[in-house]
Amino acid sequence: MAHWKFNDSSATELVDATENGNNGMISGQVNYVDGQIDGAFEFLNNGAKVILESSVPLREEWSISAVLFRRQTPNYSYLVNDFDDKHSIRVEQYNNTEKVGFTKRGTDDWKINYSIPVDEWSHVVITKQNNTVDFFVNNILRGSINYDLQFDISEIGQYFNGILDDLKIYGVHLDNDKISVLYNEFINDNIKPVITLLGDAIVTIEVGTTYTDAGATATDNYDGDLTSSIVTVNNVDTSTVGTYTVTYDVSDTSGNAADPVTRTVNVVDTTAPVITLLGDNPMTIEVGSTFTDPGATALDAGDGDLTSSIV
Repeated sequence: MAHWKFNDSSATELVDATENGNNGMISGQVNYVDGQIDGAFEFLNNGAKVILESSVPLREEWSISAVLFRRQTPNYSYLVNDFDDKHSIRVEQYNNTEKVGFTKRGTDDWKINYSIPVDEWSHVVITKQNNTVDFFVNNILRGSINYDLQFDISEIGQYFNGILDDLKIYGVHLDNDKISVLYNEFINDNIKPVITLLGDAIVTIEVGTTYTDAGATATDNYDGDLTSSIVTVNNVDTSTVGTYTVTYDVSDTSGNAADPVTRTVNVVDTTAPVITLLGDNPMTIEVGSTFTDPGATALDAGDGDLTSSIV
């Protein structure tokens, strides 16, 4: 529906990066500063704001994604609000609670039990579906409010104390996967996880024995321990002599795939077959009588029954 990047240092107009043309005029003094992603607008809680030329409607389903740097305020801080200030989504709720929430003037001030961090960059997603408003900060659901919040966004940044770098409005509910994608854009995670092999890279076992793989571990710069997410392909057949490969692979929540790690497993046959005599040993017979040899059996770990091959 709308996307404002706040990266034009000379304009008096905030341009919508989508084709919807939801541009806005800057009212009051904002400072152009470096942001987390690109350039950004610094609001000083002094009444400066962006007034949209056309309001952006929030109806049955909607989502807001914001990259912001919150500073402490003496009372409250808006992210967006409607033209007559009847509805507002607040980075800090009324009366210095420091909690994130929203207000319908004359009805109530709603908040969740969470404060957006002060003096650091945060990625905030507020999304509504089925009359429930969910608040995500840095890819974690921090709280929900059951209320059918609908209004038209007409102003951005009123009473805000901090920096706005990126603001997107969607006319749909964003699920967890889409929120994760936005968060990974915010943290700019392009580093692959690292897989570390446990045990030897080359293993040799005897045919017919049991093979227990030693496994591997995986770590990521943002996701941490990804060991439980490793996908292992193990086609080792211990009943058949040959060379096999065990492959380990994993990706992080940003979609960065690790370099696959492999283990070579050689199944060999170095054990001689075992011949087992049938009948007694020694055997005693009477001279001149007929001797019928009871024979023997032969078993091999790899080839199995070799009795017919006995010479």
